Order: sequence, then structure tokens, then C-alpha cells
Amino acid sequence: MNVVPTFPLFRGKLMEDANIIVLGIPYDSSQSYGSGSRFAVHYVRIASDSLEERSSFSHRDVRDVNYSDRGNVDVPFGDREKAKSVVHEVLDELKPERLLVIGGDHSITPMVLSRFVEKNLVENYLQLDAHTDFYETFGTPYSHACTLRRVVEMIKGKAAIMGIRSYPPHHLDELEEYGVIYHTAFEGLPTQRLSRHISVIGKINYLSIDVDVLDPSIAPEVGNPEPLGRSLYDLLRVLSLASTYGDLRVIDVVEAIPSSATSTTAITVAYILREALIALGRAYERRNIFDSVLRDMVPPVLYPLREAAYFETDSSRRNRSLPTRAR
Repeated sequence: MNVVPTFPLFRGKLMEDANIIVLGIPYDSSQSYGSGSRFAVHYVRIASDSLEERSSFSHRDVRDVNYSDRGNVDVPFGDREKAKSVVHEVLDELKPERLLVIGGDHSITPMVLSRFVEKNLVENYLQLDAHTDFYETFGTPYSHACTLRRVVEMIKGKAAIMGIRSYPPHHLDELEEYGVIYHTAFEGLPTQRLSRHISVIGKINYLSIDVDVLDPSIAPEVGNPEPLGRSLYDLLRVLSLASTYGDLRVIDVVEAIPSSATSTTAITVAYILREALIALGRAYERRNIFDSVLRDMVPPVLYPLREAAYFETDSSRRNRSLPTRAR
């Protein structure tokens, strides 16, 4: 198998029967400004060793997730078709039920997505990004600036993009023409509006996170940094909603170019990867038909309440265990 072993994300064990597979795809041949995201697959894994395994956001422990980090796909530099072929071979051999991908630039998304679409495992797609990535061609039709355009041509369900704040004017018209749901960074992310977007998209199967969706003050080392970005908390809220009301099968995290394992960007991406693993673990737990039926019965207006009940805080858990005073 064309996979190179590496330091495992959060020191996860290598298992043959894991529910969730972690793969690095160190391909960055289409980056048009900053480059070097092929090195992120190494730095962010090492950075994960500096973080606690237990999340203070979701109040879950990544060690309770049944995942296995299988290393990095051995992709050639500069040969997209060969890289795609190798990625497909690895996916066919591993047959992951749920997949977390560490990039790499955003051109790896269509490589991965195409295989899941062919097998009818992905229908609806959500992208978090500072840019629309909707060029027909940008030097090549498979540039990272064309990712969403290639995705829309591929999927059978709905596509959406959130966090955009850098785009040519005609892209918004084209997004509407192609039926892509979009949400700019300037619209805010109140819970009910976000829940409404999630409900319109449907059960999200593929979530693609371009790290430049975050403000550069949080993650400065990305391929195309853009000011006025989202907060890490906003990103994690989207991730939690997508995992609660979607059927997440694949998450990819792309376009980071950390300069070291101790950089702010490397630590931030490692944090996102921990929450992504926990989200995929939740999605796997919710895979049975009974939970799906109950989830579909919950109206969008009640999504925040259901999510709040799931993500109870440490203090609420303590208070709940205290005996009530007799009245």
C-alpha cells in the first residue's frame, strides 16, 4: 500500500478494525501564493502531542474515539492524475467507514470526494473557506482555486460554503446559478441562522475546512491569508452542528503551511483535528436508523436546544448531580 508511516495524531494506536481512518495527503502542487502545505501533515501531528486529549469544548476525550492514523499517502509532487490514482488505491484498500484527511492544498478535496461519490457514500457537501474557490480554471481546472466548482460538478446533492470574504463579484451570481448555498463572513453566525443553513443543506456527508476561513490572527500560516476571518469558536460551532444533524463521513483540513510544530497555526490545526475526530466519532455513534429518525423529527428551530443538551458544561454536570433542597 502506498502509505508512509508517521508520528500518529494524538498518539493513536494502529488498528485494523478502526471505525475512523486518519490519512495525510501531502500534495500542494496547485498553491498559487504561499506554498508548503505538504509539510503540514508532519507538523500538526507533532503539535497534537502538546494538547490534552480531552476537549474542553465538546467535553469528550479523543482517546475514546475508535480511530487509527495510517500515515501519509505517498503522492508524487506535481502529477495530479498520478496523485489521484494513488489516493484512490489507498482508499480502495482501506475502505474507511469514516475518514479524516490532513492536507495538503485544497485540490486534494476532489481527489478524495470523487471516490466517495462513486460509491454513493457522499451526497451533501459543506466547505468552510475565505474564498469561493469557484473559478472554472486558474491556470488549470484542478487548481485549489477551482475546488468548489469541481465539487458541484461531481455531487448529486446540495453544496454550501460558509465564511467567504474574498471573491470576484461574478462568483456570487454563479454560486446562485449553480444552486450553491453561501454564507459570507459578514453575515454573522447566530445559532438560529446557522441552524437554518445546516437544515437547508441536509445531512452533511463531507466537510472541507480550509484553514484560511479563520482570521489570520488565529492561523496566520496559510496559503492565502485573508483578514476579517471567523473565530475558532465559530468554526467549532459549525463542526458540532454538522456532526449533530448531518451524517459526516469525511472531513478534510487543508491549506495550512505551519513553519514548525510549535507555531500558532500548527497548534490551532491540531486542535481542529481533535474536534474533527470527536465529531466523526459522534457521527458513527449516531449511524443507527432509530437515531436518524429521531434526528429528522427535530425542527430546525430546536437545533440549538438539542445541541446545548449534548454539549453540557462541566459546571452543569456538577450542578445536576447535586441533591435538591427540600421545599
